[in-house]
Amino acid sequence: MLFRSSKELVDLANKNNKILFVGYSYLYHEIYHEILKQISLPTIRYLSFGWKKWGTFDSDIFYNLVSHNIALAISLFGKPIDVTVVNKQSVISSCDIVCVNMEFSRARSALINISRIAELREKIVTIVCDNTFYVWQENKLFTYDRKTMSIKLIKESKRDCIELECKSFMEAVRSGKSPVTNGLFGCEVDKVLSSIIYL
Repeated sequence: MLFRSSKELVDLANKNNKILFVGYSYLYHEIYHEILKQISLPTIRYLSFGWKKWGTFDSDIFYNLVSHNIALAISLFGKPIDVTVVNKQSVISSCDIVCVNMEFSRARSALINISRIAELREKIVTIVCDNTFYVWQENKLFTYDRKTMSIKLIKESKRDCIELECKSFMEAVRSGKSPVTNGLFGCEVDKVLSSIIYL
């Protein structure tokens, strides 16, 4: 879906007094919410997203995988001022390895590296702040301990983020309250995707 189409969908939903819910499940992850509690967002200056997995090869890597990381970056930094595809490689499908750089205001940036030809699955988000850093690895959140010069576990989630996302969807249906990943938020992600997908 290109930006024009998503904007038309939002306008149609508004016209008919409907709420749109876009499926960016990592924004409902317990670790993401712990990050919001632990970190003062203005102190974050760099984000690194690494995602390795096998497949799926019949879907667009940008809409299926890159979009989730763009959503996280926008939720923490706001709208990017520049987005560049640093590298993309065709191995099995038209694009299976991709690297995207995003620049934001106040000299902040985010780098997204995705490979869907990896045998082992691994998703890591590194958050670099002014005075420390955090590592979100699968369902665990680590931070740097200056005293021991090592990273320590500060949160482990036992809950499935898809389950939490579904609960948020049902709450939006029940209450009529607009969700975090509403249509307008989806439009912002779609706008970034449409600017890079054909590069």
